[in-house]
Amino acid sequence: MKTLIFIAHLVSCFANSNEATTEAMQSTFLRSEDTHQRSMATISQQMTASKAMEFLKEKNSTTASLIESATAVLGKKLRKQPKGYGGLTGARNLLNDMIFESMTKYDQEIAKCTEYYSKQCAAMEACRGQIAASNYIAANSRMLILDSQAVINKCEVDIPARELELKQHL
Repeated sequence: MKTLIFIAHLVSCFANSNEATTEAMQSTFLRSEDTHQRSMATISQQMTASKAMEFLKEKNSTTASLIESATAVLGKKLRKQPKGYGGLTGARNLLNDMIFESMTKYDQEIAKCTEYYSKQCAAMEACRGQIAASNYIAANSRMLILDSQAVINKCEVDIPARELELKQHL
């Protein structure tokens, strides 16, 4: 989620900046993986068992059996574990499955963000090309207008002189 917010912020910053270059966007985008790794490390350092339990309870996609298993694992200080930790294996497998599923979804979101970012960079590059082409056409048009204006000015001066010469000749 933080990476998604970061990439959305990054795109909006570059969309508002006239001086942003493709190279600057690419270098910033490549830095986002480092930012992602730091963010994951920070989250891991701050995560405790009680915070994880609160997070599980808040999510609508968690099942009752997962919450029961997690409560049993957290409450192991209050009651004795069966021999061989038989009750722990099921909870561990369930939690591992949940972690795998959440990481898969997270990776899919990262892939979508990356694809969106790439498309936006390509669109911005295409727009830059169209702007450059339009600027070329506008500059060429200004050149033709100035040339025509010069011819008009010259004719405005030459026509009365030529009319006078024609009168004198006739």
